[in-house]
Amino acid sequence: MPSHADKQPSLLRFSAGIRWVSVALCAWLAACAGSADHRSTEEVEGNVEIFSWWTSRGEQEALKGLIELYRTKYPKATVTNAAVEYAEKARDQLTTRMAQGLPPDTFQANAGADLFNWVLTNTNDASESKVENLQGLAEANGWLDVFDADVLEAASYGGKLRGVPVNVHRINSLIIRKDLFEKHGLAAPKSLTELYELCERISHDPAIQAEAPNGDEMACLGLGNKHAWTLSLMVFEMILPSITSASYYEEFWRGERSGKDPELREALEAALYLYCGGTDTSDCPESGYFNEDVDDIAWDEGVSKVAEKRAMMAAMGDWAKGYLESEGLKAGSHFDIVPFPGSEDTFVFTSDTFPLPKGAPNWRGAIALLETFASREGQVIFNTVKGSIPARLDIDHSEFDSMTWATMHDFRKATKVLALSGLLPRRVAELVAGEAKVSGNLADLDRKAMDRLIAGVSDWRVKPVGSEGYRTAEVTLGGVDTRDLDQRTMAARTVPGLHFIGEVVDVTGWLGGYNFQWAWSSGWCAGQAA
Repeated sequence: MPSHADKQPSLLRFSAGIRWVSVALCAWLAACAGSADHRSTEEVEGNVEIFSWWTSRGEQEALKGLIELYRTKYPKATVTNAAVEYAEKARDQLTTRMAQGLPPDTFQANAGADLFNWVLTNTNDASESKVENLQGLAEANGWLDVFDADVLEAASYGGKLRGVPVNVHRINSLIIRKDLFEKHGLAAPKSLTELYELCERISHDPAIQAEAPNGDEMACLGLGNKHAWTLSLMVFEMILPSITSASYYEEFWRGERSGKDPELREALEAALYLYCGGTDTSDCPESGYFNEDVDDIAWDEGVSKVAEKRAMMAAMGDWAKGYLESEGLKAGSHFDIVPFPGSEDTFVFTSDTFPLPKGAPNWRGAIALLETFASREGQVIFNTVKGSIPARLDIDHSEFDSMTWATMHDFRKATKVLALSGLLPRRVAELVAGEAKVSGNLADLDRKAMDRLIAGVSDWRVKPVGSEGYRTAEVTLGGVDTRDLDQRTMAARTVPGLHFIGEVVDVTGWLGGYNFQWAWSSGWCAGQAA
């Protein structure tokens, strides 16, 4: 902040009297800002390409419903879903295409950091964004009044919408095989301790084990960690908020918590306990509470263990609902979804958003598709099948089943925090893991590697290596010493009639308007005396 500011009460008193005049600027309302109600169906034609990682059952059917609605509205248009299995692989392929100047018409991105990767391509600001500013489109369609404010914020950069949210998922969820729970007198666990006790009973109760087909083992928790993201999701987005709080979760990922805090170690220890079936880590995962093939199967195959009666529960986001229903199970009868034990007051959410890439081949068709995604009808069709809840708040609960009602209620009642994919950019995660010399599955790490990872995550520091110079500079350091100036008039003490203001004075503030305030305030003081 300003040098010797504590010695300048007169300047602060003068600056308090400044009145600012706002200048009205025109909003961006080009053709993309027009609503679908004003667009003739004849104007929308040709093929629109969607790039996503929705390849599992439930996901495919949900997107198909949206595409059919779009085709009904625009019969001359077609849609191609260029889906790639596994999100990280899809992101890699999308990066290649965008670098080659071959963008799809729209693509899937999680709200937050995952979406902003395409906005902050120069790592500094939105000036070289690869996706369009959709704020005008949102204003023209009235989305700002009907979408949840937290979701809009997570899909906006610099106050401008960058991706259209199609849904909201709760990540910290636990799927239970409800019919078997009722049959054996089991209750959904409310804490990690209850979860441990429940897993122990399931593992050793002959009657429960006999429910599995063909003499197979009944796992406590079904999980597929083939692509190494599901166990990490369980640790950081389920267990961590369970043993801490929503505020701690956000503070930790913002770097506001010490690496010496025991919470992260406790979360990792809890995951290891479940993976190994107790404190003995010598025989994992054979002795663990997960299915034995946990590291060999994908997420949907892990959830499928619940459908096949080979697991009593699964720790997975509520997108598992759509998958289980596609497998023929009935929500509320065969299975139920509850908050992960101990985290009921925290709603760890993500939203699938769809931006408009700059240079989209079928720009007009893409706009119409995004409007379909955001429409009330579209959000009902999609989320009824996907297992998620709508991002819009003007949709009646009667459109959904009681399980979805409960999630919608929790979303409005619980403290919402953005998923890790929205808080921590992928490149940062890769860098931290690389610096900690950690690779492979979390459960395969020895104690020393785990300690390095903990230290890397909780005490990672950025060291500036240089400056971009005046091209991106906000303010210059140095200048006329404030001790040589009259604090009331900014006049030089030794040269009558000479005044110094703004950056030529040795005063430097934080970014965020402080330097503008100093320039205007010091100028006002000098102007009053001139």
